[in-house]
Amino acid sequence: MQPVERVDCEEDDFDPLKRLAVMASSLILAATIHFTHQNYLTPVWEDSGFKFFAPFEWQYIFAASSIIAVSCAVPTAIRSAADLILVPFYCAVYIPTIVITLAIAPDTSIYLPALTALSFSLLLAFLAARLGGMPNGGVIPARWAIRAVVVTWIAATAILLAQYGGQIRFVGISGTYDQRAVTQGAVGTLIGYAQTYYLWMINPLLLATGLLLSIKHYVLLSLFGFALIYGIDAQKVAIAMPVAIACVYFAIRWMPNIALSTITILLVETAALIICVKIGTSPEGSAIASVFAVRTIGIPAQTFTQYYDYFANYGFTWWSNVRIIGQLAPVTEHAQNADWPVIGRIVGEHYYPSRGVNQNANIFASDGIAAAGTVGILVVGAIFAILIFTINRASRTWALRFAIPALLPLTFALLNASIFTTLLSFGGFAWLLFFTLCGEPRSHTPD
Repeated sequence: MQPVERVDCEEDDFDPLKRLAVMASSLILAATIHFTHQNYLTPVWEDSGFKFFAPFEWQYIFAASSIIAVSCAVPTAIRSAADLILVPFYCAVYIPTIVITLAIAPDTSIYLPALTALSFSLLLAFLAARLGGMPNGGVIPARWAIRAVVVTWIAATAILLAQYGGQIRFVGISGTYDQRAVTQGAVGTLIGYAQTYYLWMINPLLLATGLLLSIKHYVLLSLFGFALIYGIDAQKVAIAMPVAIACVYFAIRWMPNIALSTITILLVETAALIICVKIGTSPEGSAIASVFAVRTIGIPAQTFTQYYDYFANYGFTWWSNVRIIGQLAPVTEHAQNADWPVIGRIVGEHYYPSRGVNQNANIFASDGIAAAGTVGILVVGAIFAILIFTINRASRTWALRFAIPALLPLTFALLNASIFTTLLSFGGFAWLLFFTLCGEPRSHTPD
């Protein structure tokens, strides 16, 4: 029988002191986000849509009540693959959305049903994660599966080098869009899928396996792959992803009860926001503040209201932008837009017509609000809960030091893209198949 890997005890979720600590940390973060909204996002980024209007007492009460209610269900630590998705959602999407939405317009009462639906959806997802079961095994990737991944990596690398070999450049932040303009011409389906899966599944899988089994050449292959993707289209996620995967792996290995504690994550986010407010207007700190305070925290909340206002006024999509559903759903006026079915570009063109912005949003805005408003949030919330249940069910017998780091890209995708895009194009279904079919006991393999 294989030893069980545990990050913490499930009973800790019922520890009243830890639960109160999560609740208090959540409210402290909420207050800090409110302070950041008023003192950094609006003064510095008002031209990007970050308005601030002092909330009334009922808005403070609604925000605090919503956060307290959901904080009663959030796990006190990341101890499963599903928790890796849900805890970042709670910290980086849910709390900022509640706080910023209630102060971004003179009258925010129109958003209350949607915010309530968001709270209910997250509670449902937390319940689904618990029903999916806790980790209880040490399964790792089978040797045949690893060999297949290496062969796939070699083939994908060859395809990408053949397609982009003469266009690869390693540029700084200022050259990002110029590099993308060079490489983002019309490419075939094979190239598109090779590039997407190479970034979002193949390299993360190799890196997580190499770290778990101490196989250095797997780590080196994956790092080469991430560098290749960055050289092609300067995606910052190609730099962030390997760093995040390595950090999560070593956190689980060396200090899981501290690094993966929800309280720690909430307090670190709070401290980071305070630093962003302090350094955000300085030449040295503006880039850091724009990445964390604006892109990571502010925009996910801002898109909630932007998508609500736009689609409430111009009509919902009824999920017709999803290729399979679009063949059955009634055609909407949005289909006449040149950017259809890329919802983010349609919204970006509306709010920032001269900037060419792709205003991507998380699943509750892009799949929920855009499709059917408040009802859409509930529908997507149910789909999200099923996905969370399935992920936990499929990965619970796997070694945590593999399952949690390997699935980090899925968390990245769900925080910034449609759930349908994540499942079909970013490897969501492929990961579920991998965890279901490609594991074997760990006893024969070196750690």
